Amino acid sequence: MSEHPLLAAGHRASDQPVEIRRVGPGGEMASDNAFALALLNLWHSVSEAGGAVGFTPPVDRVAVGGAVATVIEDLRSGRVRAVAAVRGRDVIGFASIRPGRQTQSHTGSITQVMVSPGSQGTGIGRRLVEAVLELAAEMTLERVQLRVRDGVGLAEFYGRFGFREVGRLPNWIRVAPGDDRDEVLLVKEF
Repeated sequence: MSEHPLLAAGHRASDQPVEIRRVGPGGEMASDNAFALALLNLWHSVSEAGGAVGFTPPVDRVAVGGAVATVIEDLRSGRVRAVAAVRGRDVIGFASIRPGRQTQSHTGSITQVMVSPGSQGTGIGRRLVEAVLELAAEMTLERVQLRVRDGVGLAEFYGRFGFREVGRLPNWIRVAPGDDRDEVLLVKEF
């Protein structure tokens, strides 16, 4: 087993290449307390920057911590599989997929796709989506879905991977008082 990348000795993070690693049981990274803290820091910074990841600024770090605890528990149990973008000791991106159960076992939901504000626009988001779609293929899923906030270009971004819009919930997401956005449901079939 290799040393946890968050604890490994090395050069300055900015000098190192970005690696996409699997997280959780059978992955290259453990879903341990060090990873949980790194995910909390990432999720909080993305949220504070206005990222469409479930929170709006100003962001309560404790609330983000509760969401992180749920993700970590799901990773440890195998209910969710995930990938992380790692540069040196820093987790700078994350994406997860939850396979369906029983009558929906041929489907999956992609969740929590995020890239740190300082690393956006560098192709890391594309690499995370490609990696999580690879996980979906390995799980022999026939289709995956995700939900995105309208108005920030996410439907177009995911469209490049073959996702298509299949529905929307009007004014479902409140970004700020007087700023409600549609939640858009996207689906990709394999």
